Amino acid sequence: MRPIKGKWITRHYPRTASVTFTKGRLVQLTSGLVATATSQSTKHLGIIWEDVASTDSDFATAAV
Repeated sequence: MRPIKGKWITRHYPRTASVTFTKGRLVQLTSGLVATATSQSTKHLGIIWEDVASTDSDFATAAV
């Protein structure tokens, strides 16, 4: 993937603890934490760049 015009903007936000994420999925900001976007989401934050699995050492923390 690449942007249609210009450069990518990469920002780091704390993610919701104990939630798995799949690379390439649409995410939203909920109460200051990144969460998986749903079909009812109205404001999307962007696309998650890396997988987060339940086996990760920081899975249960709101890591950046």
